[in-house]
Amino acid sequence: MTALAHKNPPITGSMKFEGLHSDVFVGFSSPELLRISRCLGIREKRVQRGDVLSREGESLSHIGIVLEGTLFSKSTSIEGSTHLTEIINPGQVFGEDLLWDRKQRTHRTVTASTSATVLLLGMKRIYDPDGPLCDLRLRMVENLFKVVKEKTDGLS
Repeated sequence: MTALAHKNPPITGSMKFEGLHSDVFVGFSSPELLRISRCLGIREKRVQRGDVLSREGESLSHIGIVLEGTLFSKSTSIEGSTHLTEIINPGQVFGEDLLWDRKQRTHRTVTASTSATVLLLGMKRIYDPDGPLCDLRLRMVENLFKVVKEKTDGLS
């Protein structure tokens, strides 16, 4: 079980969206950010250096966005060697590999390299067409896919 498996407090009106710089939320006003966070059950989580946010091969229920701090993403080769695959900075996404794994297993271990604050976007509310939909969901999901595409293109 990951450090993030337990319940995290929901985002409230006290969260300062003005400092949020992520292309996932491009074009959203502060009131819209609060609405979309409620619609999708977005949670804020504070972690300390060394905390594991996800372990390679485990099922996850969220994608994350770094608000503050830095995370390391590592993967293990078939020979058993661990490799740093990415340094994840504020505004960047992690856990996006869940989008193309039917079992929603991550293929990397993500660890906090500094104290950090992240937003967790619940996959069930992104995927589930039967769940409650708000008018802003489609815009956020489109932005998320653009960010993931740009990130994937950058790795090629």
